[in-house]
Amino acid sequence: MLTPRNSVRSLKLRLLIRIVLPLSAVALALGGWRTWYVFETAKEIFDRNLTAVSLAVARDLASSGVELLSQETLLLLTNASGGKIFYHVHGPDGAYVAGFGYPPRSAVTPLSGATAPELFDSTHLGRPVRAVALGQLVNSAGLEGIATITVWQEQAVRQQFAI
Repeated sequence: MLTPRNSVRSLKLRLLIRIVLPLSAVALALGGWRTWYVFETAKEIFDRNLTAVSLAVARDLASSGVELLSQETLLLLTNASGGKIFYHVHGPDGAYVAGFGYPPRSAVTPLSGATAPELFDSTHLGRPVRAVALGQLVNSAGLEGIATITVWQEQAVRQQFAI
């Protein structure tokens, strides 16, 4: 027989099952989506910043006659991006011009004269990096044609920011 006390307990249990559990599931789903969204937004911000840094490197190298980046520019770019930035310049003939030794390689075909920025994930010295490569028209210091500028940053810097 159902007593008033049992009916109250039963009503509480039914309310718990019908209201609290679905709300908890929705809250967990929204929390997971929000976490994913924050990481994607951080990736997009860093990609835009890396592209802007590559354009700044290209302009600075073009104005200096394709030599080394000035220490002031490199320090400014490092501070703006939250971590160390690396760059490499290949001349129009594919020869090394400036920057760090070996840049990370893209999984897709090389730029071959394209000037639009190309973002890609790769590894450099065994560490995962995010890189951007772009072509820049140069006409100085005996170089004439499109130079390929690669700028990269370690993924650890990007992940540390998102956390």
